Amino acid sequence: MNRAGFNISDIKEKNRALTLKYICTGEGVSRIELAKLTGLTKMTLTNITNELLQSGFIEQDEESDNQVSSVGRRPIMLKISPGSPVVAGVWVSRDFCYGVLCDLKADIIAQKRIPLGEFDTAETLSEKIIRCVEYLIMQTKRRVLGIGVCSLGPVDIQNGVILKPTNFYGITDVPVAERIKEALGLPAFLEKDMNASALAEKYYGRCRDVSDFVYLGITNGIGAGIISSGELFHGGSGFSGEFGHTSIDHQGERCHCGNQGCIELYASVPNILRNYSDVCSDDISGLNQLIALADTNARADEYLCDICKKIGAALVNISNVLDPSVIVVGHDGFYFSDRMLETIEKNLNNGILASGYKSIVLCRSSFADCSPLVGAATIVMDKIFTGKFNVLS
Repeated sequence: MNRAGFNISDIKEKNRALTLKYICTGEGVSRIELAKLTGLTKMTLTNITNELLQSGFIEQDEESDNQVSSVGRRPIMLKISPGSPVVAGVWVSRDFCYGVLCDLKADIIAQKRIPLGEFDTAETLSEKIIRCVEYLIMQTKRRVLGIGVCSLGPVDIQNGVILKPTNFYGITDVPVAERIKEALGLPAFLEKDMNASALAEKYYGRCRDVSDFVYLGITNGIGAGIISSGELFHGGSGFSGEFGHTSIDHQGERCHCGNQGCIELYASVPNILRNYSDVCSDDISGLNQLIALADTNARADEYLCDICKKIGAALVNISNVLDPSVIVVGHDGFYFSDRMLETIEKNLNNGILASGYKSIVLCRSSFADCSPLVGAATIVMDKIFTGKFNVLS
C-alpha cells in the first residue's frame, strides 16, 4: 500500500512539474496547448493549474480572457505571476563570483559580482558566495526557492563540493551546498559551469526543441555540457564534458592533465593569445582585439583560421561519439567572428563519419558570454521542472 501511494504521489508531482515547465519556458500557453504538450487529461490539467493559480506561481492573462476572434472567445493564456517565487544562482569562475536573482522564466531581477584573486581560500570563497546570495535575497520580498551554484570543475554534484579546479589559487574541497544551507537555510545545488550553460540553452535558449546538442564553452579552459535525448549527461562519476582534454596531436606539447596535444593547449583563450604573441610578436591584450585584427592583418587571420581548424577537428571526435544536431558556442567563444564559426562548422561537417548525410549546426549562445550566469539559476529550475525538487508541498 505504501509503495502504491508513493508512486501515485510521485506521478502527480512529475505531472505538476511538467505543466509548470511549459508555462515557464514559453511566452504564455493555454490549457488546450498544455493538454497537447503534456498528454494529460482535461481533469488532471485543471486540478494542476488550479493548484498553481492558488499557490501564486501562475496567473491567467486577463487580456486574452477578454479577446474575441471571428471564431469565438480566444483561449485563456496562463503565465508566470509577477509575485511568483524566484531562484538565485551564483557562477564561480577563476576571476569572480557572479550572482543573479531570476524568476522562473529566467528573467533577471538583480545581480551581484564579487572579484576573486590569489589571496582567496576555500573559506573566503564560501564567504563570498554566501555574501553574494545574501545581497540577492535582500533585493526581493518574493519567496526564494533555492540556490544554484555553477563552478569551474571538477565538482562533486552529489555532495555539492567544488573539488580541485586547476589554476584556482590552490582552492580545493569547498562544500558550497552545505555552507549555503547552514548559513541561509535554503536548499542549494551545485553543477559544473558548462553543464549549467547547457541547461540554460535547453530551457530558455536556442535548443528548447533540440534533444541532442553540445554546449561548447571556450574561456580560460575549454569544456562541454552535453544534452543527450533531452537529458543532461553526467557520466558514471559526473566528470563528463572535459572537451579541452581531447587530444588532437599525440606527439604535441604535454598538457597539465598529463596527456599530449590537448585542444586546450591551442584554443583556450590564454593559450590563443600566448601562442599568437610567441609566433607573431604582436602585442595583443585580449581575444576581441585579436579577432578584430584578423580583419586587416593576414598573419592574424591565418593564425585564427588554424585555431578554428583545430577546434573543428576536436569537435569531429565528440560528434562521432554523441551524434548531436547542434553545437552551441559560448563563454568567450561567443565573440568568435562569423568567419571563424563558419570555418569550424565546415571542418566539423567535412570530418564527421556521417558527412554528406547530415549536417551539424554551429551557433552562438543565446546568452552572450554569460550563459553560466543564467545557467546557475537554471540548475534549480531543472530540479523543479523534472520533479526532483518539490516546491509546492
